[in-house]
Amino acid sequence: MKYFFVVASLIMLVSGLANTEEMPKLATALIIFGGWGLFKSIKMLMKKDNAVKELDFADAQVEKAEMLQERYEKAVGDYRAIEGARRAIGDIDLSNSLAEMQNISANMLRFLEKNPEKLQSAGKFIDYYQDRARELTVKYAELESMGQNLPDVAKTKQQVKSAVTELKDAYADQFAAIISDRLIDIDAEIKVLRQNMTHDGIGQKAAKINLTKDTAPPVSPSLPSTPKKERPPATPPRFQPPSIIPAHERNNVMFSKILQSCLAIFFGSLGAHKFYQGKKWQGFFYILFFWTTLPGIIGFCEGVRYLFMKLDDFYLEYYLENK
Repeated sequence: MKYFFVVASLIMLVSGLANTEEMPKLATALIIFGGWGLFKSIKMLMKKDNAVKELDFADAQVEKAEMLQERYEKAVGDYRAIEGARRAIGDIDLSNSLAEMQNISANMLRFLEKNPEKLQSAGKFIDYYQDRARELTVKYAELESMGQNLPDVAKTKQQVKSAVTELKDAYADQFAAIISDRLIDIDAEIKVLRQNMTHDGIGQKAAKINLTKDTAPPVSPSLPSTPKKERPPATPPRFQPPSIIPAHERNNVMFSKILQSCLAIFFGSLGAHKFYQGKKWQGFFYILFFWTTLPGIIGFCEGVRYLFMKLDDFYLEYYLENK
């Protein structure tokens, strides 16, 4: 189905060119959407599937750079495997725990992408903790797919849930250990800054200003001072959970979100968005009932829903299953 959008874009483009005289406005819209869709679809086809960003190891030797790149690719691959298995798990508590772990892992991957020299320090996280998390999550999904409620199966599943909860703490500890060096550097910079300020006498000037009772200006009896109203404390900013979308895939997720919205809104009656998602049978049902207005209405509603969905929700619900 990866060529479906290319064909659809070509049909739009040819239809627009063929109807420029009879329906100029519609033809212009078809040419614009068809040309834009053809350009984007060809660009996506030419791009390597599931490509992992090449990091910059300018100061590293060739062999070491290759080893670190392989480690980063393994980390991204394990992250995707865990996310795919998490979507297949029906246990809500376990899924939520895995989502929290994935948030930490996504932050870790973004940090390593910007600081590839830290990949060597992240070896235990990548080669052990996340590797074990991937193995346990995939096995749990397999056990759940069997649909057997045997005592041994239930016991094993409970053990996996307990282990995942403990792994969440290990994830946080590993991330804190990796960024500790950066925190030490910042702390050292602040100390040097304060020493320079003290040397220049900046910190001592404020201490010399001491307004006592004797030096304070008298208050006029005819104009008594009124106490100032205390400003209410500022409302702390609302916590925004970090995105679970890897930084190198964010643009692709946004493009897929807009693309599926357009397909559902404009071609929902033909099930174009369902074919793009790989849901062939649903697409055939849309075509089968094309003569009614129901598929068009449903497609329009789905397109609006895609358009206003949070990017993380769209990534989990629609993007990963099409990879």
